[in-house]
Amino acid sequence: MTLKAKLFSTIAAFCLVAVLMVVGVFAASSVKVNMNGQISFTANDVNATINGAVTGISGTHTFNPIVFTGSEVGDEATPYEPTEATWTNLNWSFADKTSGKTTGIVFTITVTNTNKDNRAIKSTFDATDILALNRVATTNETNLSVEIKQKGADDEGFVAFTDDTAVQIDAGETLQYQITFKILDTNLSVSNQVWDSASITLTNVA
Repeated sequence: MTLKAKLFSTIAAFCLVAVLMVVGVFAASSVKVNMNGQISFTANDVNATINGAVTGISGTHTFNPIVFTGSEVGDEATPYEPTEATWTNLNWSFADKTSGKTTGIVFTITVTNTNKDNRAIKSTFDATDILALNRVATTNETNLSVEIKQKGADDEGFVAFTDDTAVQIDAGETLQYQITFKILDTNLSVSNQVWDSASITLTNVA
């Protein structure tokens, strides 16, 4: 092989390596998975406060506490209707691809029973739409994994969550729902995964 031919082959090989490196960097840094949803709350004559917190997102998100005030037991002169409130624009992106795969976005909802007459309440979380993102993720359509856990006053840590199942909260106690979103493949990018109808309903225990 002549010197000219060797030089040409060397340059060609270098260019190929450079192209592969550029493609690799682009693939690794192109991840952008974000979610957009809302959660509505309905209280049926209960006193309760709901707070939210989220970690692992790009930027910050502030939740306005939701305070429900119901009538007291035996107060027939104070009629009531179910009260509703909604957290909207839950539009989050992962802080970065590495933490998105390891720790993910962690969304925590804390429900506190503030009834003054020792009435327990029941909290029912319909998370079907949120969990649907996880079911679709098994086919790699969303590039997300979703896990929900809950923690009541008697739980030492977060335990398994059962969708649309009532959980009792005694007066003065709290219940937490923890929703964790993670990236499945840091080399893939999927955007705008939306849930529409997640809801929490609070009612008094008879």
